[in-house]
Amino acid sequence: MIKLRAMTSEPKIVNPLPPQRRIVTGHDAKGRSIHASDQEFKTQVITTPVRTVGMQVLWTIDSVPCKNNGEVEPVDAAFVKVSDLSSEKGVVMRCVDFAPGGKAMMHRTSSIDYAICVSGEIHHVVEEGEPVKMKPGDVVIQRGTMHAWSNRSDTWARMHFILIGADPVALNGVRLEAGGYSKEAVTSGGDVSGEAKDH
Repeated sequence: MIKLRAMTSEPKIVNPLPPQRRIVTGHDAKGRSIHASDQEFKTQVITTPVRTVGMQVLWTIDSVPCKNNGEVEPVDAAFVKVSDLSSEKGVVMRCVDFAPGGKAMMHRTSSIDYAICVSGEIHHVVEEGEPVKMKPGDVVIQRGTMHAWSNRSDTWARMHFILIGADPVALNGVRLEAGGYSKEAVTSGGDVSGEAKDH
């Protein structure tokens, strides 16, 4: 099992993709809609022997349906980290940048995932059948299956992932639990400098 670690080796790999902008709405005291925050978040570059990625959690909720009351900021200036790739009963939205030639581990989460290619190209890999190449605008609906990601191009690729907690798949009386990674290895927040740019 591959464990992610903060990259310290030279030469330093620089992610050329721009920070991810995130705009959040809310209400004023009179109940009128407002733009409550407008920030840019850098992805934290992480490397292993087989991949380099930039990861940033953009939003999380603990349960569905969620509450839209109040001023809730799950990703604050300290870049609160999640303890798993997905949330058992909630939702995690994550931005992930894949370096050229990088490969992600084969893994499964207990969730239904909406995986959206934002820029670049990336291959979605499953256990049987040929990998599928995704281009900007393409979406994979990931339904609790083992899968991996592979950037086979010479440019960085950006993906947005929305993971919604789901019961594990049950097949022939066997529960297909989440696996292929350790929770400690995938704890992901963002730029650990704690800097977020307000617009």
